[in-house]
Amino acid sequence: MEKKRLEWACRRGMLELDLILEAYLRTRYQEAPQEEQALFARFLQETDQDLFDWLLKKKVPVEAAFQDMVDILLQWKIKSFQ
Repeated sequence: MEKKRLEWACRRGMLELDLILEAYLRTRYQEAPQEEQALFARFLQETDQDLFDWLLKKKVPVEAAFQDMVDILLQWKIKSFQ
């Protein structure tokens, strides 16, 4: 997915999601391995409510790869907001 489309996909209408997803896209996405970039693009296709629940650790994604993306995003969020 091209970067402009990803920027648009990161705008979810939920401030918590916007902050995490947009920060990752701005600061880490370009340096991430291609597999991680593809996973992020797939991750963004999920519903806002699922993303919100996963990133706030209310639920665990069924797909293990999505849990990997949650872990990456939460680690990146901690680093980028320090």
